[in-house]
Amino acid sequence: MFKEQNMKPILFFCGVLFPVLCLSGVNDIKGLDGTYYISGKTIIDAPKDESKNTHMFFQINGDAAMDLYKMIEKEAIYDPCLDDGSHTKFAGKMQCTESKDKEVYQCYFSIGVNTQDIGAGIVC
Repeated sequence: MFKEQNMKPILFFCGVLFPVLCLSGVNDIKGLDGTYYISGKTIIDAPKDESKNTHMFFQINGDAAMDLYKMIEKEAIYDPCLDDGSHTKFAGKMQCTESKDKEVYQCYFSIGVNTQDIGAGIVC
């Protein structure tokens, strides 16, 4: 009834695409806006002998940052570094900021790739 070469696309859909489509609705997968760079652990004035490729630093913007900001259960505090009416929440060393007009959201953190520790992503 079906030739083997005609079955490959059907098998691909049933085995790969169908589960992905089903799971994507459950998890509400969204895009991510931001930037990253790779460096050593120390953000400013790193020791000369510090390895330069141990941490990945992230800045997340937009909806992802807003969602993360809202997930942080700590109280928001006035951000004296920006001194523009923005408020920042901290979860350990990760920080997320909401602009005064609640239109701009940004989060900063780093990940020690081999140690899996979360560190600061920005310095005041």
